[in-house]
Amino acid sequence: ETKCCGVESFKDWKDVATFSDGGVPDSCCIAGQVEGCGKAPLDPTKVFSDGCFNLFSDEFVSNISIVGAVAVGIALGEIIAIAFACCLGKRVGRGVAYI
Repeated sequence: ETKCCGVESFKDWKDVATFSDGGVPDSCCIAGQVEGCGKAPLDPTKVFSDGCFNLFSDEFVSNISIVGAVAVGIALGEIIAIAFACCLGKRVGRGVAYI
């Protein structure tokens, strides 16, 4: 579960027509997704003040080695499959029949 609200902060929601009165989505509430919690007038102490962009970018950067290892593993598997297909294609081209 993320503990964030908006891109930079909960104040980002004031530019959205649905929340132009100063409210935020109920998912921004610290107490959980309680219906009506994010309605205006808003108590800033009851919503997450941190934005989600920094949270997600930090999470991605901390897992970049895993993402890279998976990408390299998939690439190696593809290269092996291509090499196998080329070898099989050469054998079939020589007139050798496989049953």
